[in-house]
Amino acid sequence: MSLAEKLKEFEVLGAFSMDDLGQLADLMEEITFEDNQVIIDENAQSTSLFFVISGRVKIHKVLAGAVKILTVLDKHDLFGEVAFVDSMVRSASATAVGQVKIAKFTAEHFQIIRKQNPTLAVDLLMQLTRELSRKFRAVNEGLDMKSSEHTINELILAGQQVRLATTSDIDYICTIKYADKTQNFPLMKIDVKGKLILVPFHQIKAIHLADRYGHF
Repeated sequence: MSLAEKLKEFEVLGAFSMDDLGQLADLMEEITFEDNQVIIDENAQSTSLFFVISGRVKIHKVLAGAVKILTVLDKHDLFGEVAFVDSMVRSASATAVGQVKIAKFTAEHFQIIRKQNPTLAVDLLMQLTRELSRKFRAVNEGLDMKSSEHTINELILAGQQVRLATTSDIDYICTIKYADKTQNFPLMKIDVKGKLILVPFHQIKAIHLADRYGHF
């Protein structure tokens, strides 16, 4: 399968023609990263955009002096949009989980596209802006944390503190010890200041991460 055909499988690029995708693919670099290999560093001066062709990528950052896992991305996810759009330093780090294949699209590549095919450049920016808006809404509403089982597992392994919002209007600042959606009565076990509490999954509205200052 050509890189253009692989890019067609990404939701953000699905509406693009094969000619346009071929133009993007001709500029892109396909890179393989091994397990635990750093793809980008937090605060690095880098403006590239990354498409996950295969494998998984852990997104993490330092919060309140500790490394916190924000999410784990899968095949057909992309990352690096914020720095690609605003040219600021990286807001988080990305590390390979197992072997990962990435298609890298740089700011320099975008400038070439802008000169050769201005319409494609505008369409690409529009799609990236929509993708960023979708992600920001999902984070604000806590949807990604609740719907992604592998992300919850990463939070458990990291012992990361979160704010658990429930339908009973009680919020818990806690760490997640156990979560199982496969039971007849799915439960999550949380640790609140040393006290273990069982919370039914149907009562969980959202799981929120702290901001960059460690505040919820």
